[in-house]
Amino acid sequence: MDLNELFQEFAEAFVGRVTGDGDIAFPAKLKRGKLDFSLESLREVDTYLAYLRKHRQKASSQEMNNALLWGGAYVGEVIRRIAKRSYEWTEHADFIAANPRLEQVIPLTFGTQVLLLAEDGSMTLPINKLVRFLEEGPENSVHFYAGGER
Repeated sequence: MDLNELFQEFAEAFVGRVTGDGDIAFPAKLKRGKLDFSLESLREVDTYLAYLRKHRQKASSQEMNNALLWGGAYVGEVIRRIAKRSYEWTEHADFIAANPRLEQVIPLTFGTQVLLLAEDGSMTLPINKLVRFLEEGPENSVHFYAGGER
């Protein structure tokens, strides 16, 4: 399975169509029925992230990691579907190997471990956007963020 397929599966797990060991934090607070990979569906993700931000201390670290990774995958897959350009999921190490001067600007963190890279060299960090929402607040709206790709 390549990285694009893996992150499509993570996005499906966020939506609730793929199940396995564990789930996201507070799954009942995410209206998964509204998640149709549209830009509009990211408003529901913003609502969920606002709840998660407020109650994250009550969730396990694994549930939080799943919420951020799978949620970031979902946001990234929405971007891949609506963007004017083609994006591919890329590991941080591969991106830095091709762009060593950016290692200080984009250090390896949970939010930057995987990114979306376009053929023109532009990139975006959907997992990091979710991390920033939790750390900084709703000014990091994923709906607004992804809307810039149209």
